[in-house]
Amino acid sequence: SLASVGPPARTPIYGLTLFGGGSMHAAAQFSRAAKASRLILRVVVCILVGTAVLKFRGILGSSFGPHDALWSAPNPIFPMFSERSVLSLAGLLELLVAAYLWRRPPGIASFTLVLWISATFFLYHTTLKTITAVPSCKCLGFTRGPLGAVQNDVSLALLAVLFASGLVGCLASLANRRRLRIGGETTL
Repeated sequence: SLASVGPPARTPIYGLTLFGGGSMHAAAQFSRAAKASRLILRVVVCILVGTAVLKFRGILGSSFGPHDALWSAPNPIFPMFSERSVLSLAGLLELLVAAYLWRRPPGIASFTLVLWISATFFLYHTTLKTITAVPSCKCLGFTRGPLGAVQNDVSLALLAVLFASGLVGCLASLANRRRLRIGGETTL
C-alpha cells in the first residue's frame, strides 16, 4: 500500500526536497525536466568554451603575424582599449560563466546568467553594427578566410541559441517551481 502512517517522506532531487502527496509523480516530472535542463546547460557551456577558445586562438595565433595591427587597433565601442583587450576580456568572461554553469545545478539563477551574457553580447553586436559602416566583429577570432566573412552571422546565430536556451530554461525553472509548490510543500 502507498499509504503510510506518520510524516510524509522526503525525496531529495537536485537540491530540492519534496513533501506531501503526489511527490513521486512530481519527482518523476522534475527529474525529466532536470535532465533536459542539465543538457541545455551543457550545450550552453560548450558554446561558451568554444567561442572563448576561438577568440584566444585568433588573438594569440595572429599576435606575431601580419594581422597584429588588426588586434592592436582601438575597439570601435571602447576606443580606450584595443581589440585584443576587449576580446580577451570577453573570452575570459565566457570561460568564467561556463565554469560557473558547469558546477551549478540547473535553475533560475543559471539560466538568468545565460540570458544576461547573451543579451550583453547581442547589445555589443548591435551597437557595433550601428556605429560602423562595415561590422568588423572578430568575436570568433577569424580575420580572414571563409569564416572571417561570415563570422558575424555565425556569432549572431550562436547568440540566438544562447538567448533561446536561457529563456526556455528560465521559463521551465519557473514552471517546475510552480508545479512543485502546487503538488506539495517545497523547500528550495
